[in-house]
Amino acid sequence: NVTFNVVLNTLPFKVEGFAGLIIKEAVTNLLRHSSTKICEINIEQTAQQLLITVIDHAPCSALNSGNGLSGIKERAEQLKGSASFTCGDTFTLNVMLPITAKDLQ
Repeated sequence: NVTFNVVLNTLPFKVEGFAGLIIKEAVTNLLRHSSTKICEINIEQTAQQLLITVIDHAPCSALNSGNGLSGIKERAEQLKGSASFTCGDTFTLNVMLPITAKDLQ
């Protein structure tokens, strides 16, 4: 079960490509590791950034940063963005990808 909320305009090609890879990896991780298969995916674009939040509603007692999470973090950092993960009652992934005026030209 997925709740999907998206607020997007046209994204710069590079940001769109990286965002697609990040979302694909996050969903792959959910399918492989989630015990509930209940999640939220929120994507919001502002003038300066793209915010991606993925929440897995399964309890998370320990965070094992394998290739998938490392890849998400590396991709975000390639665009001078960030990725963070929290573990507790849920697993939450927060990604911020900057959008600059140069990207929109």
